[in-house]
Amino acid sequence: MKPNASRSNPLPLGVHVRRLVLGLAALLLMVPSLPVLADSAPPGEGRDYQRIDPPQPIETPGKVEVIFFFGYWCPHCNEFDPGFLDWSKKQAADVAIRHVPIAFAAWQEPLQRLFYVLESLGKETELHSKVFAAIHVDHNPLNTLELQTQFVQKNGIDPKKYTDLYNSFSIQTRVRRATQMAQNYGVDGIPFVAVDGKYHLGEQANTFAVLDSLVANERKVLTAGKP
Repeated sequence: MKPNASRSNPLPLGVHVRRLVLGLAALLLMVPSLPVLADSAPPGEGRDYQRIDPPQPIETPGKVEVIFFFGYWCPHCNEFDPGFLDWSKKQAADVAIRHVPIAFAAWQEPLQRLFYVLESLGKETELHSKVFAAIHVDHNPLNTLELQTQFVQKNGIDPKKYTDLYNSFSIQTRVRRATQMAQNYGVDGIPFVAVDGKYHLGEQANTFAVLDSLVANERKVLTAGKP
């Protein structure tokens, strides 16, 4: 009896396996992609930021105040500052951003004066990054009046005008105020970023995401308090 011509010869096992794999692949393509689960948990107190106790008064009522306590002498601040400046440029007009220079040792105090003299002359924005570069790239410590006058003269500032301001009562007062603020805020290391006198965080992988969240929360508080 002749075999039934309509029946195929049995296929090798490998062919069946390949067909099964191809079929499963086609089936997976028909299933909608599942979203990748991300860590969307909001920033947590004690993990991402700490509360300032007691809360400190702010100097810009009606705005969310962000203060960056820093030192020109600090290598970590040098690394952190460009990112902070970029973050600052993206903020709305209702966010007030300030730099406050601090010192943990006497040799660092002239650099506090440097910041405030440049700010008084309207040159802080222009020369801020150059100061960091002079110290951390060019290895010029800028921690004496002589070094500072040489630096500012190269950048178009009259050294006598700079010296007069450097030694002025107003600059001395601002330096003392900055030192007192650092103590009141409990600054024990820098970079140290404070939000609305209530919260602070340091340099970490998600610093700017945490800042965005805290600023958004404080903005809601401000909005809720308006008539």
